[in-house]
Amino acid sequence: GAVKVQVAKQAPLITPLLVQGEKGTGKEAVARLVHFQGPRREGPLLSAECALLSDTPWGDKLFGARASGPGGTRARSVCYMDLAEGGTILLGDIEALPPALQDRLALYLDRVRESAPTASRNVRVIATSQRSLAELTATGLMTPALAKAFGDNAIVVPALRERKRDIPELAAHFVQKYARRMNKPVTGLDDRALRKLVSYNYRIGNVQELLETVERAVILADGPLIEA
Repeated sequence: GAVKVQVAKQAPLITPLLVQGEKGTGKEAVARLVHFQGPRREGPLLSAECALLSDTPWGDKLFGARASGPGGTRARSVCYMDLAEGGTILLGDIEALPPALQDRLALYLDRVRESAPTASRNVRVIATSQRSLAELTATGLMTPALAKAFGDNAIVVPALRERKRDIPELAAHFVQKYARRMNKPVTGLDDRALRKLVSYNYRIGNVQELLETVERAVILADGPLIEA
């Protein structure tokens, strides 16, 4: 589909990328595909929730803090950027970063773009959000500097209700997965059950909501086919 085409286009790049979509659409899975289809696939892939990076406005966990050592020397603490060196860092819910840290991240991204081969760190940044770049900027959740660093570089992961053709295949996969895990002789869904799954809009959790629905159905199933 369109997302696969965008993933293939984005994978070779070093530019920052936003993966946008509703809760449960599989944004992190798309970000992982970008990493593993690109030249950094042998490097680390580090995932961090931005809400957990906001303990200090300057983001010591992300970029490292300088601490005084013996004799007054100053050593930088190990940080997420160090651990992701040569690979990719995935920043979940980018809008949760404090503004000062967003601007520090923008400065890092500018340096990478200006001197890619000689940058002090070699880490590609992929962020996720339920909001688009335009929405993040308009609502003030993303600073102008960080918005400029991302430009319009984004992959939009559509909601499950916008790709209903995928539901039968996904549902069949989840049935097999949970039947095997629970050691139950469930082989699929009957026609009425499948129609019910396809007609529902999954506004609460998208693919995750479908997965949980099928899991419960496998638990309750008495025979080889899940009924409506």
